[in-house]
Amino acid sequence: MNIAFKYFLIYILLIISNLSYSQTTSVSGTIKGRDDLLPFVNVVLKGTTYGGLTNEQGVFQITNVPFGKYVIESSFVGFETQSIEVILSSDKPNVKVDFVLVEKAGLLEEVIISVPGGRLQKELVVNVEQRKLTDIYTVSSNTLAESIANLNGVSQNTTGNSIGKPVIRGLTSNRVVTYAQGTRIENQQWGAEHGLGISNNGIKSVEVIKGPASLLYGSDAIGGVLYFVDEGFTSKKYEGQVSTGFFTNSLTTQNKIGFKTDLGLLKLNVFGGYNSAADYQTPSQGRVFNTRFNEKSLKVALGLLKKNSTSRLTYSYLNNFFGIPAIMPFTESTSRDFILPFQDITQQNLSLENNLNIGKTTVDLTLGYANNDRQEFNDVADAADLHLNLSVYSYNLKVSDLITGSKFDLVLGTQGLYQVNENRGTTFLIPDGQSSEVGVYALLNYDPTNRLGLQTGLRFDSKNIQAESVVIDGITNFSDFDNTYSTVNYSIGSKYEIGNVTLRFNIASGYRAPNTSELLSNGEHGGVGRIEVGDPSLVSEVATQFDFAINYQKSGLNFIINPFYNTINNYIFIAPTNETGEGGLPIFAYLQEDAVLYGGEFAFVWQPARWSKVSLQSNTAITFGEDNQNNPLPLITPVNVNSRIAYELGIGNEFKLNSAYLQVQNYLSQNRVSEFELPNEAYTLVNLGFNATYKSFAFDFTVKNLFNVNYVDHLSRLKTVFEEVIIPNQGRDFTFTLNARF
Repeated sequence: MNIAFKYFLIYILLIISNLSYSQTTSVSGTIKGRDDLLPFVNVVLKGTTYGGLTNEQGVFQITNVPFGKYVIESSFVGFETQSIEVILSSDKPNVKVDFVLVEKAGLLEEVIISVPGGRLQKELVVNVEQRKLTDIYTVSSNTLAESIANLNGVSQNTTGNSIGKPVIRGLTSNRVVTYAQGTRIENQQWGAEHGLGISNNGIKSVEVIKGPASLLYGSDAIGGVLYFVDEGFTSKKYEGQVSTGFFTNSLTTQNKIGFKTDLGLLKLNVFGGYNSAADYQTPSQGRVFNTRFNEKSLKVALGLLKKNSTSRLTYSYLNNFFGIPAIMPFTESTSRDFILPFQDITQQNLSLENNLNIGKTTVDLTLGYANNDRQEFNDVADAADLHLNLSVYSYNLKVSDLITGSKFDLVLGTQGLYQVNENRGTTFLIPDGQSSEVGVYALLNYDPTNRLGLQTGLRFDSKNIQAESVVIDGITNFSDFDNTYSTVNYSIGSKYEIGNVTLRFNIASGYRAPNTSELLSNGEHGGVGRIEVGDPSLVSEVATQFDFAINYQKSGLNFIINPFYNTINNYIFIAPTNETGEGGLPIFAYLQEDAVLYGGEFAFVWQPARWSKVSLQSNTAITFGEDNQNNPLPLITPVNVNSRIAYELGIGNEFKLNSAYLQVQNYLSQNRVSEFELPNEAYTLVNLGFNATYKSFAFDFTVKNLFNVNYVDHLSRLKTVFEEVIIPNQGRDFTFTLNARF
């Protein structure tokens, strides 16, 4: 029997074993603004999967809730989040709660899921930025990676408008850990042209931890963590939505459907989507040949909600076809047919998330299986040259609130990961192999007063990498490899509130063992057009970050200053050797030396008291990186300022113009570049849009790059694909999206 199938059977047996009778109750009520009841307001029970939206009349109902004490929260764009504590028991089987939301700008306080226990940001010692996808999709995006690049301090390495790799404070690839469905996503992310590997289907929000986060998330998280939170279940008999969108620049079509139903103890969510795009249009030089792509996605989640426990079984499927620009720079064709070279990538994730409350102690156990099948076709359309198949098995056990009746909160946890990578193509870039890692940690929170919070933690990790020798045409291209990398990491942090000011200071360490590509690469990497050579003697990267944050919030004004300083010992990078190999391809080799990254983020949000319908927001991100010889590190995001002004229109009755906004993105020139990259000129982009509703329909219209500016993103891989030809980014793009709820 296939081991993946066995894993799946275990999941099914676990969830079936939980099917038993439990006493439940319900919460209902209304949510009102200053004058009217508010439709489609988000309502959740803090730290649980219970929640939903108000209907068109501003009424909500959450059913089948186990007995207990909860904090029910309501949040809506443009309004201050409110929370009310409720107690559900046999004496009070049905509780009614009415909210009156106050219009106010600022960063809404949402429950942070990526930390133990689920807390509000104001309660955390570590600064975690949380944003709903509906907020960061204000400027319509082709991909999920593009949308999260709207977050302050986050950018992306791009290959056209289809492939994006998140960059946090100058670090990317294996240095940024991605979590989805409660499990770590592994998808050959070491490759320069390997994307995020996650669809936005069924995802509610994203949480970003900047800098070393190895204490809770294990090895590799020295740059940060992206934690995607799935949509919750509904308490209604059924609800759903259908959306469609069109992008004029690349002729992109985006289509999604979602359905939720309440089956009593069981809940069911189903999401599906299909996107298709032609080559994107530059401002003046035609379309960039072979930047076309399509995406198919499916996500199914089954939940079991009981009195003291919840279980969530989730399966997701994502298939991407990406054209690879390599033959010629420009075309006038609008064809969507795939032409060599191209990639065909399928990512499947299966996870079982279990939550159990034993008194005041909470036990979380997540089991995961994932498979990434990556094929690159260079010569023949029906035979992959590079074909890698990666299977990943994982577990994550966390026990929190172990100390009760005091101001201490102790969290203990352990995580494990086992990966098997297999070559199935004709070209070998890395050998077959496997890796296993295990970590144990302890995290202690101490809250002696409402104003002061302290946190410290310790973690031990061990990672083993093995690879098998490969003989091709009588020549040993790869030798046997077996090595173990171990380390101890720590974190120390504090939070202090002085009036309207919150101060946070954290010191955290992290490590990243070299990956198989960096250690053992020895062959052509067709997706980037070069030969890559690894170094088996590479040692682990070790990072230590100092992070300080000042947050001032009062009367519609929110101001954040967040400088950082991150040192990385044994920083691994790839550089040309000035030699050529077979086919005249340049040879690149992996090297290692110490490095440092420093800078900060600054955020400003203001809603003037006299003009309550106007909100102003400006974010600035600054990152510098250099090695121990003061040479600039490659591919560092230039200084950028992202400003936005929005106005709540509120025009109309049945058909209502809700809001309009103007966004200005300023990118300074990037002249601090490494020896092997090109500098970048400054540019400014202007985007604008508005939102309207009609009954259960919502309509969004956006113009991206309003003035059709001819610019090149510094992190775009396309600008160096062709000799003596600089490939610009997209020109003006009109986007239309229509969303219908039922």
